[in-house]
Amino acid sequence: MLKIFILFTLLYIISTNADSTPCNKDIGILIDTSLSIPQRKLEVFLETFLKPFYAKFEISAQKTQFGLITFDKYSRLRFTLAENVSTIEPVRQFITRIDLALLQAKNELFTLSAGDREDKQNVLLVFTDGRPFPPETFLLFNKSLPFLRAQNVSIFAVGYGIEAQINTTVLREIGGDNVLIMYEDKTLGYTPFVDPIKKMVCSNGPNGVSVVLLVALEHSHAIDPA
Repeated sequence: MLKIFILFTLLYIISTNADSTPCNKDIGILIDTSLSIPQRKLEVFLETFLKPFYAKFEISAQKTQFGLITFDKYSRLRFTLAENVSTIEPVRQFITRIDLALLQAKNELFTLSAGDREDKQNVLLVFTDGRPFPPETFLLFNKSLPFLRAQNVSIFAVGYGIEAQINTTVLREIGGDNVLIMYEDKTLGYTPFVDPIKKMVCSNGPNGVSVVLLVALEHSHAIDPA
């Protein structure tokens, strides 16, 4: 099993070397750990994207804060914005409840009790292959997305997983025209997407919430993030 807590401990330590560009936001990360994401893909994503991405920020109660939710059959709040680091061993199941993760982010992550700061912009990044299962749970997105959009949400859909299985219809339902698909470089993994996605996250306006859905692809004909 993956020891994500080791990764996030390392991320917290190396974040002192973060990019100096100000990006003082409350960032929620939702990670699809269901079995539709191959184990190797998940490991490559954590090591070559999430780790360097996290290291780009200065983590503190005054600067950037992170919270984490993982989801498969269930949605699990692993640590809040106030906590930043937690011990996690993701449970890997086939069922993929994107709807539950979005709802939990709305109800339990971006709240004052979870450390959300009223004067900071909220950003939510969801990493998935866009394949809700059971498929009908796609309809349950309406329990969270309309609320976020009503709060001036900037929604981006991006991706990770197996290329042939990416569901772009679901991504466009979430992100509209704002869809970004990552592909895995054979040498660099997902590292080339670190800076473009950080720029995307940090360039949002000071008000409202941003929702970013990340789904990864393997091949070079994916949508260019530039």
